[in-house]
Amino acid sequence: MEFNAGNNGLGTVELIVLLFPGLAALTIAIWEVGFKRWIYKPVLNLVNISKHARQEIPTRLVELDPNCSFSCSAQWYRLGVRNDGKECAENVEVLITDILRVLENGTAQTIEGFIPTNFTWTHLDDKFFMPQIPRKTSKSLTLGYVLNHEAYDRIRNRTINNLSINLPPDPGFILAVLPKPENDFYVIYEGRYIIDITIAAKNSAPFPFRIILNLNKLDADWNSIDFLDINPPKKEDYLPQIEIKIIKR
Repeated sequence: MEFNAGNNGLGTVELIVLLFPGLAALTIAIWEVGFKRWIYKPVLNLVNISKHARQEIPTRLVELDPNCSFSCSAQWYRLGVRNDGKECAENVEVLITDILRVLENGTAQTIEGFIPTNFTWTHLDDKFFMPQIPRKTSKSLTLGYVLNHEAYDRIRNRTINNLSINLPPDPGFILAVLPKPENDFYVIYEGRYIIDITIAAKNSAPFPFRIILNLNKLDADWNSIDFLDINPPKKEDYLPQIEIKIIKR
């Protein structure tokens, strides 16, 4: 096909010059809206952060009974959410889609009263959205905590302001969820559990993971340990035994 370079038509060069700005704008728009978002999207992973996974700090227990608030030493357990993509992840949440207890016969059963809820971010206990996770960085997610059993025993079944406080005999492993449900499905006890979660962000697809949680020695009393002893005990002798395995679904 030939273009007339005379007065009645545009030459090839003139036509290209005329169409180039529009084609360039269309190409940029397609890149920004489609290919760039596909190539540079966030990629979120759940990771073990063993160096900072466990920390002993005092906490105030308000979750198990609305009439009771007290200070008690606790062992906190955390995981990390890492952005391995090429773009900052925005408004990230970690939703618990199921909690199952593994029975002795090997079958798994959803725990009674479970409803989907969110894990909380470390030091953001009143929020389940992390505003941003920059690329190639991680944010700490609180999995749960175990209260010191001896301190808990001294506090439970006492009367405060003429109200009888009857907490469970065993504090168990308290999952750090938000909002706090009316039932106590987020308190789990010794055994093996499967926790299915989905990590989602405003600008990415959801990422499903599975946490295998083995809980033992939740009745540990680490406050009574004499660390000045000539032969101090090993951590596994006086701390709760929490084993965490992460599987990408």
